[in-house]
Amino acid sequence: MNHPYAIVRELPGLDYDQAIEQVVPLLQEEGFGVLTEIDV
Repeated sequence: MNHPYAIVRELPGLDYDQAIEQVVPLLQEEGFGVLTEIDV
């Protein structure tokens, strides 16, 4: 059985910080929120 536990999307041309700046507001528009950030 294969159970994917994540949906992966690549955002070419964006570094991590730029992707977060764009994705978080889009998630909020859809009713989702980021509860915590883990700095590893």
